[in-house]
Amino acid sequence: MRLIEFNGAYMAADEDRGYKSSGKSITVIAEQVVAFYDHTILTASNKIRVMETYDEIKAKLTKKG
Repeated sequence: MRLIEFNGAYMAADEDRGYKSSGKSITVIAEQVVAFYDHTILTASNKIRVMETYDEIKAKLTKKG
């Protein structure tokens, strides 16, 4: 089992609708990720908002070690 840490996020309700840091870390089991896109990781039963972009998530998930 490989654990990966991400920076938690939420979608801001203000006019820019950007992502804001929740100030909390989220640890994900890499083998349970089924899909991902900018600021979002999907497992079989959860949608997890993170500060990382698609490329940053991909780098963390594919990193050896």
